[in-house]
Amino acid sequence: MGKLLDEIGPREEAFIASQKVFFVATAPLSKDHHVSVSPKAPGNSCVVLDPHKVAYADLTGSGAETAAHVLENERMTLMFCNIEAGGPKILRLFGTARLILVEDLLPSLRAKFPNEVTGSFGFRGVFVLNVTRITSSCGYSLPVMKFEKYRQTLEDYCQKQGQQGMLDYQTKHNSFSIDGIPSVALLRSDGPAVEPVYEKGYILGKVVGNDNKNSEGQPNNNDNDKDGQRTTKMVQQAMKQARTMHQKSSSLRPDDGQVRLSYTALAVLLLVVFGMGHVTGVKSYQGGWLAETKLF
Repeated sequence: MGKLLDEIGPREEAFIASQKVFFVATAPLSKDHHVSVSPKAPGNSCVVLDPHKVAYADLTGSGAETAAHVLENERMTLMFCNIEAGGPKILRLFGTARLILVEDLLPSLRAKFPNEVTGSFGFRGVFVLNVTRITSSCGYSLPVMKFEKYRQTLEDYCQKQGQQGMLDYQTKHNSFSIDGIPSVALLRSDGPAVEPVYEKGYILGKVVGNDNKNSEGQPNNNDNDKDGQRTTKMVQQAMKQARTMHQKSSSLRPDDGQVRLSYTALAVLLLVVFGMGHVTGVKSYQGGWLAETKLF
């Protein structure tokens, strides 16, 4: 039977700390967009900050759905479940989240997470969840499994790519959600101007100015040089304004160093830029916004 808890107590904190993996659920506002559920590891990358607040350190992945949804509407649910020896248990934390970029992370908060996470080239930032509802349930049907080891594939890849290689990867794969919602890579203060490009079922970020190449660096066999030059300046101006708004909004919460993106401002700025010119080859992807654009 489910139980509603008043706070994250010592027992819940110990349960969270014992996990090898936990799960993050977020959803966009539009009913036509996709709900996201993502496994996160290692388990100790999630820490309890107080009885109604937790945070987890986020590593680079092939997408950035969680960040896109949080930047849009802040909603998040974390789930922890015992699938090892011991009593069955499921713990869910519901609330509103904020994203803290690596460049804005306070040393005192960074120190709470494992060095193997925060020291990785794949470290993207920290999500802080203000918990508004806490529930536990039985999990009687869950399997009992034995932990063997963590895979090292991601860290091996990060080491091979290096810091700049991972930043380039994030620009391509973490600038937009699968529905075209702006995401974490667009917020870097040193990031390039990026436009959305639809490829193979995903919306990827293409650095403006690379108009004669696709996301794999191959020629598109069309002449967009002049359009690309005109696009570059406008997109760069819009991104600069978006990042300025992002920095201003982060200063509103100096108590915990949380960063809050004005999603509406970012979306409007990008939409204005990509809508100023003649739009050709428009591809609608489940209600998301995307256009292969040529700006006059």
